[in-house]
Amino acid sequence: MKTGIILLIVLAAFALMTLIAFVSLMEYIFRTTFCRVQPKAVAYVEPPREKMNSIDRQRYDARKTLEAMPSARWEMTAEDGTVLVAHYVPTENAVRTVILFHGWRSTWARDFGMHTQMLQNAGCELLFVEQRAHGESGGKYIGFGGLEHRDCLQWIRFFTEKRKKALPIYLFGVSLGAATVLMASGKLEKGSVRGIIADSGFTSPADIVEKVMEQKKAVAPHFFTHLLNLWTTTRAGFSMTKNSTIRAMKTNTTPILFVHGKKDDFVPIEMTMESYAACNAEKRLLLVDGSPHAKAFIVAPETYEKTIKEFFGEHDA
Repeated sequence: MKTGIILLIVLAAFALMTLIAFVSLMEYIFRTTFCRVQPKAVAYVEPPREKMNSIDRQRYDARKTLEAMPSARWEMTAEDGTVLVAHYVPTENAVRTVILFHGWRSTWARDFGMHTQMLQNAGCELLFVEQRAHGESGGKYIGFGGLEHRDCLQWIRFFTEKRKKALPIYLFGVSLGAATVLMASGKLEKGSVRGIIADSGFTSPADIVEKVMEQKKAVAPHFFTHLLNLWTTTRAGFSMTKNSTIRAMKTNTTPILFVHGKKDDFVPIEMTMESYAACNAEKRLLLVDGSPHAKAFIVAPETYEKTIKEFFGEHDA
């Protein structure tokens, strides 16, 4: 009898320790991926400029140039009460507005510094959004588009009300920003946006998290991803599976320019191809040879600029 009780106690203790370890692992993954404040062990630390590769040095210099440009800081309160920030950069004699959304754990100036001169030369006034849980914007959680696409819709309304001058509006997103604008596309008010540029976007939070787990050789990535959905649903207020670009494409009517680098080892090119195939609206596709994640403009600037200007020309009127 005593032996049986001891065995039960040992098994119960083992089960409890296993449960605690499992919950701790899920909490670590959740904090690393979705929380504003990352564990210090995995938080990104930017290296000194002299230790950067040539592409990153170009991005660094362009970022510093953009940050130094005259701009207006705008604030908006999201539907959930989160205070969000954007930076408005005017362009003389602008003929259109572009609202830009940066990527995961990046910044508005880092992701779009290289694009700014090209867009201004094309006659675009620019509104650079700081995504929730990034930079000066409030928010505790990154929604991988599940939260941000609602912010995107509100930024459009906010900008339209604030700027009485009626110029054609375009959305431009990179990586997380691309997923943001694509998810928003299915809920856009008719005629509110002339076109969308989606560069290196993933299809859903679940898809990209599972893919990264696979790349890192994690055990049972599909199981852990869908279990992680319990954390995002109960803690962060969004579903990893219900928010997707594929679902948005079913109701989207806005023209879209899809862009992806053929050497992207973070967001698989297949995700852009899936979104492109699902899109029933007018669409264009630019695939760039030799481009890693979200660097197509740096690798092929002339082709990128030409394609975007053509896209504007097709949909401004």
